[in-house]
Amino acid sequence: MRAVNILVADEEVCKQFMQNEKKLSALVPIVKSHPNINEVAVDILFFQHVGAAVRKIKYPQTNIKKKESQIKERIHRSIEKRSRNRRVPDGRHRPL
Repeated sequence: MRAVNILVADEEVCKQFMQNEKKLSALVPIVKSHPNINEVAVDILFFQHVGAAVRKIKYPQTNIKKKESQIKERIHRSIEKRSRNRRVPDGRHRPL
């Protein structure tokens, strides 16, 4: 977590790290069959995990299901409110 804190503290360093991590991750499929890949595999995983942690902090994902639920609830309330406003005292609906 210390590496993440250091990266997040400096915007330019963070941006540069993210670009380099993306390049490194793009190259992994090309070199994964190399005989000496085991020598750097742990380092690659470290950089990928740090990159994922930085992305979570810098660009947090919103809970999509929660947002969808909130939108549906607002629509439902709006429809109910409109429906109540259209009723006349005897319970019938007013024409639109």
